[in-house]
Amino acid sequence: MSSSSGTSGKGSFLNKSVRDREANMQNMIDGLTELGMPPERRWHVIPVGPDTGQSAHVAMRDLIIDNYRRPDGIPLFEGTPPVGHHRYMARLQAMRRAMADGTATPDDIAAFEAEAHGRAAEQERRLHHWADHILARPTEEIFFNAQFTQLFRLVEILREKGAREGSISGANALTVGGGLKGSTLPADYQEQIFGMLNIAPERFFHYYSMQELNLRMPRCLGGRYHVPDGLVLFVLDKDGEKLADVVDGRVEGRAAFFDLTVDGRWGGTISGDRIVVEQGVCPCGHAGETILPDIARYSDLGNDDKITCAGTMDAYVRGFIEQ
Repeated sequence: MSSSSGTSGKGSFLNKSVRDREANMQNMIDGLTELGMPPERRWHVIPVGPDTGQSAHVAMRDLIIDNYRRPDGIPLFEGTPPVGHHRYMARLQAMRRAMADGTATPDDIAAFEAEAHGRAAEQERRLHHWADHILARPTEEIFFNAQFTQLFRLVEILREKGAREGSISGANALTVGGGLKGSTLPADYQEQIFGMLNIAPERFFHYYSMQELNLRMPRCLGGRYHVPDGLVLFVLDKDGEKLADVVDGRVEGRAAFFDLTVDGRWGGTISGDRIVVEQGVCPCGHAGETILPDIARYSDLGNDDKITCAGTMDAYVRGFIEQ
């Protein structure tokens, strides 16, 4: 049995039914349509990230390909079929602990580093494949599906191959969820990505969500994330045990959610994210609670994040007894 604490990039092993998958995928199409990008098979589609083999990632990649990729689209990268992704991630966590406490042997470290190097090399080959095809059709429209860290590396490779801002002039689009996942990029990484790939704000579908949720919180042109109907937001204190205090219409704390569309399990989730929420009217003109863009993981803020499955259950039990 392997379970997730919900922080630090650990895999999520929470049950999802067919209805959950359908709700999640329909929510993606609805968000793109509201942005002005209804399903039309007129794009080259580039799923930038590695193929993990995880069903949720495969389903979302295939959803975009099936609904947006033109019949003569850029050929997909044919790499080594992914095997053992969950096993690799579990071993990664174990190796980090062993290295931290000094129990990892030199042979263990060398073997794991060799496997990690092979996976990184495969991703580099994937990115060079995409870069070559982008440069071969610089004026055609491309729909990128990626995370920022992977996309920034693609921009670096394009630059290494001689591309400069303005070289790629197609009216390209991008959808991305999540933050930097603990990676460090230059302060202007988004400007570099948008400038190189010619992605305008009206063709950028950015959202805040997580694997435990079916619904997404889309980012508006004002730079904030809007909480949709069907998703109940709670802002807890750092320990995740009580609601954080609201001061002048603003509240800061740990993000927690109840997704009313979840079918395969109980819909509550306590995250490892520190968020700031404002109530009232967003700069974009819409009313309601909005999450400000400065979202961070407590573990990345230099804090020892103690919210784990065991810690959360301990909080539930204490609350039950006190009542």
